[in-house]
Amino acid sequence: MEKPHSRSARLWVLGALIGIAAGGAGPAPVRSQVPLLSGNTQPQPSPAVEKASDPLGRSTPRTAVFGFLDAAHKGNFQLATEYLQTHLRGTDAETLAQQFALVLDKRLPARLNQLSESPEGSLLDPLNPNRDVVGTIATDNGDIEIALTRVDDHKAGKIWLFSADTLTSIPAAFEEVNANELGKRLPHFLVANRIVQIPLFEWIIVLAGFPVLYGLSFLLNRGYRLIVRLVWRRKGRLDQPPSSEVLSHPLRLILIGIAMFSMRTEAGLSLLARQFWTDIATIVLLGAFTWLLIRLNARAERLVQRQLRRRKLEGTTSILRLGRRVADLLIIFAGVLSILFLFGINPTPALAGLGVGGIAVALAAQKTLENVIGGASIILDQAVKVGDSLKFGTVQGTVEEIGLRSTVVRTPDRTLVSVPNGQLANMNIEAFSARDKFWFHPTLNLAHGTTARQMELILNRIQAFLNDRQEVERGSFRVRFTALGAYSLDVEVFAYVNATGWEGFLVIQQQLLLGVMHIIEEAGSRIALPSQVIIQGGALAAESTANPPAQVLERPEPRPNQVETVG
Repeated sequence: MEKPHSRSARLWVLGALIGIAAGGAGPAPVRSQVPLLSGNTQPQPSPAVEKASDPLGRSTPRTAVFGFLDAAHKGNFQLATEYLQTHLRGTDAETLAQQFALVLDKRLPARLNQLSESPEGSLLDPLNPNRDVVGTIATDNGDIEIALTRVDDHKAGKIWLFSADTLTSIPAAFEEVNANELGKRLPHFLVANRIVQIPLFEWIIVLAGFPVLYGLSFLLNRGYRLIVRLVWRRKGRLDQPPSSEVLSHPLRLILIGIAMFSMRTEAGLSLLARQFWTDIATIVLLGAFTWLLIRLNARAERLVQRQLRRRKLEGTTSILRLGRRVADLLIIFAGVLSILFLFGINPTPALAGLGVGGIAVALAAQKTLENVIGGASIILDQAVKVGDSLKFGTVQGTVEEIGLRSTVVRTPDRTLVSVPNGQLANMNIEAFSARDKFWFHPTLNLAHGTTARQMELILNRIQAFLNDRQEVERGSFRVRFTALGAYSLDVEVFAYVNATGWEGFLVIQQQLLLGVMHIIEEAGSRIALPSQVIIQGGALAAESTANPPAQVLERPEPRPNQVETVG
């Protein structure tokens, strides 16, 4: 006598798909369609049968249910009776097993993945620990609770069997299910022809159902679009509605998944087909919700970007983009984990491997991470913004782009310099664009021939000139005679100028310098040039060092402003 299969319903589905793709080759999956008129064929042993203390695999509720379904699917109802707590023997017991198998196949909820794998059961009812509920079947005469009970067998020890209380209601439920059997109302070839022991009409329902539902969602979207356009036009709007797609693709998939869940019991499918339909609907819903969250994340990014542009914080979009990508990866990762849990795959080893791999990647990408963290600190601190004119090290120019890895600066020579953010974060940055006002600070070198009266006149007029200029900040300017220099009489002008940008300051500075020159010329003075004084025969002669006399060039050059007596 063979051991029954203990695979989960999800692995049945995968086995069925593999069997179809291979044309029937490979291990055959467990079949959910019960042949009512088949004979007692001896099943072949399977190498994938789970080993248990009981030869029939009745040690846990899961293996007991799967063992009964496996025997019934293979037409071995004599073996299936070993999973029933009944006093019937022989043909009567086999008939009850056949009826029970059909009732389970057509009405049992597709929740086989929730069956307990513990020998003690799920222990949902502490007062009755030897009883485990598989599911509830709805009939015209009321709900039937499909339950297992744990009994002591003198050969196998403690085993799980379908309880006698459940089996007493099966004949009446069988009559109702058999009378409403969908296969009786379909053409014979759709019922007789089978693929992996599943009737052809069930494959048509399962495989064609999704495209049909998606087509219905497309028509529903078109109908909604027409209604929106009619309402838009009745309001007197001549432009197009704000959104041409009322039902986005994720919302369509969500509606399809909900429809698949609601129709899985109405189509009269077998247990395997309903389990397959349930798994597909769950995957569709998980994928649709993942897709919808990603699209909502993208829309939220666009809304935040608009607010940042209004506040002139374009550099922050780099961090915003990184945050969106990280959120998308987390959403996708959560969706993949949910699907893995759905198919009973433990992701813990994979997560541990990802942790070790993440450490290795982090060690190998230290510089990249340093630049990313440096870029994030620059953007969050707002030390540098796009459009700023700045100087750091030997580089001077205007910031054109702030990325997560590097910052791009346009130099006055119109070249582009890319500086890693890790280096930029550790450098002294002089931001010219951050100035609230500009420093006007020329030093006037007046000729030595300027008299004290002329100097007083120049100082007073420059002071009045600056006071009359609206661009010069009140109380910030001063004009002082600071030094009797070797070449000139030095006058310091100090003032702060309010201007919009560097170009605006250059225009104002030009006007101020021209005004100062006019004042100096009107006072009878001039800007000094480096010169020397030569005495020839008792007369003073001032010659510019730019064009000295020939006789002076024939002697050693005297130091500037040195008085030399000739003759």
